[in-house]
Amino acid sequence: AAPQPEGEGNSMPKDVVLLVAGAALIAVGADLLVDNGTLIAKALGVPESVIALTFVALGTSLPELVTAVTSLIKGHGALSLGNVIGANLFNLVLVSGVSVTLAPFSIPRSSTIAGHNASLVLDIPVMLAVMAFLTLPALKRGKLSRFQGAALLLVFLLRSRRSHRQAQKELSLLREKAEAMEQLNAQAQALAHRQRLESIGTLTSGIAHEFNNLLTPIMGYSILILEKLPPEDTESYDNALEIYNASQKAKRIVARLSNLSRKGVPGEPRPVRLDPLAAQVLE
Repeated sequence: AAPQPEGEGNSMPKDVVLLVAGAALIAVGADLLVDNGTLIAKALGVPESVIALTFVALGTSLPELVTAVTSLIKGHGALSLGNVIGANLFNLVLVSGVSVTLAPFSIPRSSTIAGHNASLVLDIPVMLAVMAFLTLPALKRGKLSRFQGAALLLVFLLRSRRSHRQAQKELSLLREKAEAMEQLNAQAQALAHRQRLESIGTLTSGIAHEFNNLLTPIMGYSILILEKLPPEDTESYDNALEIYNASQKAKRIVARLSNLSRKGVPGEPRPVRLDPLAAQVLE
């Protein structure tokens, strides 16, 4: 008995179910590829134009690739060719037409050649040349050769290499911009810190001035008390003298605060003797 063609014994409902299930799985896989590939590319800082030409293009073309390879393996060359041509016509006519009709958009200027968008100057002419290389020999000889397939793969590799170089160039520009922003932020923080120090210095100068105004009458009245006290009242004399000495110490501290608060007047380093300081603290 002659072998039955593949799929002849299958029922129509089963074929429809398998067709829908296969299409759904391919669509889900392509969607996962696009979403996760785009997230990874954005995390690495890859520009959107490069993402569109790599991950998004691969994800949207993955169903056509799987269908074409499967059709060729099973010996259905016409189905494979029709799938490729139909998918491209669908993208160019329906997808582009609906997208532009619903939301017209301007041509991006992120990558330009001679002042024009790189896609208009390079990508679209390459696409037309590849289309002519694919169709013209096939119309003349009635078949597609392995040489055409190898040439198309070479064009794809060269295009991917150009996209990679473009991505590296834009990444370097983004890094330079990020470094410039970091420098600007550091300068802004240094300026803000300097302004805070100047504000603190101004406030300290005002406080020192007010304390100096308070200490002046204290010192003056303590001197008057010392002059008017009788010599035999040693206890009152010692108390008044303590007030005068304390006011003198406070005046020296206020003078130091005033010197620190002056703009552009650096403190002069000088040796410090610890014994008198320790004695003053113990007092």
